[in-house]
Amino acid sequence: MSTWPVNLIQHAILGMYLLTLLACNSTPKQEEPEPPVKRLVREYHSLDWQRRVAIFEEWDSKRPTEPEERQLFKYGLEDEHPAVLIACLKRSGKLGYDEYRRYVITLLQHPDSMVRWHAVLALEQFSVEETDLTSISRRITDTEWLVREAAFRSIRRYSAERKNKTLFFPIIFRLEEQNAAVLKEIYRTLIWYDDERAFPYMLKRTYLARSGYELITTLQELKVLNRPEVTARIRAVARTHSRPDIRQAAADLLKK
Repeated sequence: MSTWPVNLIQHAILGMYLLTLLACNSTPKQEEPEPPVKRLVREYHSLDWQRRVAIFEEWDSKRPTEPEERQLFKYGLEDEHPAVLIACLKRSGKLGYDEYRRYVITLLQHPDSMVRWHAVLALEQFSVEETDLTSISRRITDTEWLVREAAFRSIRRYSAERKNKTLFFPIIFRLEEQNAAVLKEIYRTLIWYDDERAFPYMLKRTYLARSGYELITTLQELKVLNRPEVTARIRAVARTHSRPDIRQAAADLLKK
């Protein structure tokens, strides 16, 4: 019996297999998809401000180490929209990445008060550079109380200032501050200096307090000095103040 039909079928199958193999090999390779961060860098300036805000609000916790990631943060800190700047400052502050320090320093002078505030907060997360104090000190007279409060608090990060006392008397002159929350940070900063010259000015301010809250707040800060003059002042407030709630608050201070 002839076997040629069987051989013919086998050759046909082999031929089809070879043609399929050649066709697969000749198909052009598809390019790998572009990494999302590269696409964001490329498209950043065409995005609306809401999408640019979302980029930084949705950023994961890792530091931007790739060139494209660092470029994205640079774009964010150079953005023109305050909301984008704030979102980027919040993230770069948490990362504390010194590469962005100079951008944050520049934003301390931004016309938007909330951008300035978040720039101070961001800089607090960076390692201390004594040369930054000059830029921070300019903010103790800021028109926005949140910025002033953060600036006074930040001053206490600079150990050289505690020794040199460059800002000591400018801060004493700020005891005329009208915002109680800012005044609290002024007291804490003057106490931080550990300089006897500040005490008479701080005690005097307790007689000029504009509200009961301010009076109790300043006495509370002074109490950490454990001085007889402060104890006597608290006792006087507890005994003679016109408001019963303030008398009670002063009495509570004496018990602590």
